[in-house]
Amino acid sequence: MIQQQVIAVGTPQSFRTALARSLEVEPDEVGWVQSVTAAEEILVETDTVAHVLVLSPEVKEPDALGLAEFVGRAAPMTAIVMVRDKAWNGLLPAAMRAGIRDVVDLTQGSEELRDAVERAILWAENVSQLRGQLAAKPKQRGTVISVFASKGGVGKTFLTTNLAAALADISKQDTAVADLDVDMGDVFSYFGREPTKAMYDLISLGEGADRETVFAILDAALLCHVGYVIDGRPYVTPTLFWRDGERLYWHGSSASRMLRTQRAGIPVCLTVSHVDGLVLARSAFRHSLNYRAVMAFGTAAIVEDEGAKEAGFNAFIERLYPGRTGLMRSILPQELKATSLLSMVIEEASAKIRDDGPLDLEADYAAPCWAGVIPIAQRVGAAMPDARVTP
Repeated sequence: MIQQQVIAVGTPQSFRTALARSLEVEPDEVGWVQSVTAAEEILVETDTVAHVLVLSPEVKEPDALGLAEFVGRAAPMTAIVMVRDKAWNGLLPAAMRAGIRDVVDLTQGSEELRDAVERAILWAENVSQLRGQLAAKPKQRGTVISVFASKGGVGKTFLTTNLAAALADISKQDTAVADLDVDMGDVFSYFGREPTKAMYDLISLGEGADRETVFAILDAALLCHVGYVIDGRPYVTPTLFWRDGERLYWHGSSASRMLRTQRAGIPVCLTVSHVDGLVLARSAFRHSLNYRAVMAFGTAAIVEDEGAKEAGFNAFIERLYPGRTGLMRSILPQELKATSLLSMVIEEASAKIRDDGPLDLEADYAAPCWAGVIPIAQRVGAAMPDARVTP
């Protein structure tokens, strides 16, 4: 299999030389094909793997958009950079919808072109590595269905909304509808409601995890950080916490400003994180960290019932030291009064996990330095008895 990082597409052939000059490489290090059709053929009919196709200003816009759609289906790990040498008003939204990574104004000089191509190469390499990792670690994932037409008014929104509703009803699974019409998106009107999520929320679904994974990460932690806003100022407070089913609990002094504010019922974000290893790569950019982390969102609520408070505190002790509540005296009324207990139902949660070695570029494997993972583990040490422990 031949790996060609960059291929220039379109006439004149001098575009290849200009592209090589901007990348500060020899012309023979950049591939060249004369037309969009030739680019499609080289991707599907040869063993050539291209990271980036750079389209000459001579490639007409309809041909460029058509090639981008073809590449999205036939070679999704190949990026496209489109070069223009004249005004291209209105082109950018269409290019982004078609899947083109960047549109470069050649009149701004070669530096912009070089930066765009280098970004595209990095993107293509990352996608390739990620695809290999997912193949090596298969897991159940969602399915993406694209509804596309080359012209408007043919019923795309009608089809999409009905298809989404049917899939949700049949599968009993959440279904997200993303309207990618940058200028005229109106899919929300078919459901008779305003959008409640932004595109960022859809992208971050990939960072989510199943309930068992979220619970396991939470249960492995003793300390959490609770984020909230008081009078327009953000605060993050570290505190001990515990989980009971879908509900999280934390406690503190009844005089605490944080707890007094949360008592009124305010949105909070509770996070936990575990550092599992230092990841050393062959370049500074690719050093990383192995970790497990959860963000949980909900509304804080005070636990008012004294019996429920006492049961909650005892549940925390039992979680850490099973059987210990049977050995201690009961909680005193003044102790309950001095301590507040808050809880929240987990309304939304996402988990992020990294558990892998360094993800170096192929060219960096020859670097004369060690690479790998230095594990980090939390441990429980030997008990240290209090001086007044009875024999």
